[in-house]
Amino acid sequence: MRLAPVGVGPAHRRGMARTRDGNAPGSPSALTPNSIELTNDRAATVAREYGLSVIKGLVGAVPYAGSLLNEVMFEARSRLKQARLEGFLVGLAARVAQLREEALDMEYMRSPEFSDLVEDVCLRVARSSSQARRDHFQAVLLHAMTGQKEPDFGPLFIDVLTEISEAELAILHQVCDATRWLLSKEQQGVKAELKPYDYSGEPVMGHPPEVFRSIIQSLVRKGLAYDDSFGRFDSRAYTFVRATDLGVRFLAWLTHRDA
Repeated sequence: MRLAPVGVGPAHRRGMARTRDGNAPGSPSALTPNSIELTNDRAATVAREYGLSVIKGLVGAVPYAGSLLNEVMFEARSRLKQARLEGFLVGLAARVAQLREEALDMEYMRSPEFSDLVEDVCLRVARSSSQARRDHFQAVLLHAMTGQKEPDFGPLFIDVLTEISEAELAILHQVCDATRWLLSKEQQGVKAELKPYDYSGEPVMGHPPEVFRSIIQSLVRKGLAYDDSFGRFDSRAYTFVRATDLGVRFLAWLTHRDA
């Protein structure tokens, strides 16, 4: 008995849909830029899901420990992210409920910019294991909803907030306060100098000297502070540290005070 090729029988011909111009779906002339874009997005989603299923299958095949590893790597991780995001949104809703309706910037909240901000923040909240950092992100959204929109450096500041540690934030506060004090003295025509950090052995702001110096170096790498020790007689590196303009603006954005 001879079998007809799949998809060429009469029933199949009768069931085939046609586009308005008479082309079958999927034919080159029937595809539009939008359909191609959707096809590509769908392909990416399918590829990602397929990749995850393959990985989970391989992990599940590990003798004895396979099911436990799958639980830790996939199911438990997903539940953890969901719990973080739910807690974040519940806390944000509670804080919004305390505001008067007229305090909310409804026009901005309906804008694509605010939607992008919420999406970006929620993705980072789900990945963040730090409750303090999630609280900072909550404040960022709350202030945006009340009309205190992102500055030009908003996306950069969100990246910095994702990376910076609480220890770095505490030290950045101190560095920015010292820098503001010095700038105010300079504007008054008063000669003043920053207090140098002493790495001789005693803890510095509660940190061992080598740890404190590493935190300062991390702030410098992020562009939030700079080493002002160069050119000074007999001064070791990272002895005199000032905040950069970017560091001052980042902290003002985070604490919602004037730079």
